[in-house]
Amino acid sequence: MVFSDSLRYLRETVGTSGYTTAHAQAAQGWVSEDPEILRLSTIEGWTVAHEQAALGWVTEDPELLALTDYREVSVSELIASYALAA
Repeated sequence: MVFSDSLRYLRETVGTSGYTTAHAQAAQGWVSEDPEILRLSTIEGWTVAHEQAALGWVTEDPELLALTDYREVSVSELIASYALAA
């Protein structure tokens, strides 16, 4: 599988929610550092970065930290709450 095919696969959605293959893989512990993948979002604004942050992934990228879902939960807040729980 060439790189562009891999990105196409990760962008595939499951149903109409916008939940992608990348979201599903991140929920199982897979980690991406690719900003394009990390910004993939469901219709509710939940990004792959949110999914990874909820499992303990950390970034210092200000644009990724500022991503919010429809409830205004940011990636930064998820990282902080994970750190407090650890």
